[in-house]
Amino acid sequence: MCCFSGLYKIELNGSIANTTRISAGNLPFQPTAMAIARNDKLYLATNDANSKLIEMDKIDGAWSVVQTYNFKINDLGSYQCDISQLANIDSDNDGIIDAQDDFTNGPEAAHAQYTPSDIGWGSLSFESLWPSRGDYNFNDLVVSVWTET
Repeated sequence: MCCFSGLYKIELNGSIANTTRISAGNLPFQPTAMAIARNDKLYLATNDANSKLIEMDKIDGAWSVVQTYNFKINDLGSYQCDISQLANIDSDNDGIIDAQDDFTNGPEAAHAQYTPSDIGWGSLSFESLWPSRGDYNFNDLVVSVWTET
């Protein structure tokens, strides 16, 4: 769970939820968004005038600022990347650039589908005020889901 006071791990034991604070109590920022990338790295963001993108270790809470932007980041899940910003490399000449191709050396396929993800873990995030107007940052509750194959 990500909130202004930091990052917490929630473990369910029957109907009891046990929480453990992962981040330090003296973070010099208030996280307002959280995402777990395909590489299983945890990212946080702030939404002040110069928002920070922060990478945090999910085990010990160690963090580093990856980049500072001159705009507000309200939701990491909806940050758009223009395709023109990606390298125009297509190693297998299948018409799909490598940055969007799951099989860069296989022209017969370009996309793989995993549920919930290719590493078995997935995350669901919820906004407490949905569908009413609110901050729409979908970080009020984030639940990890594991599916065994």
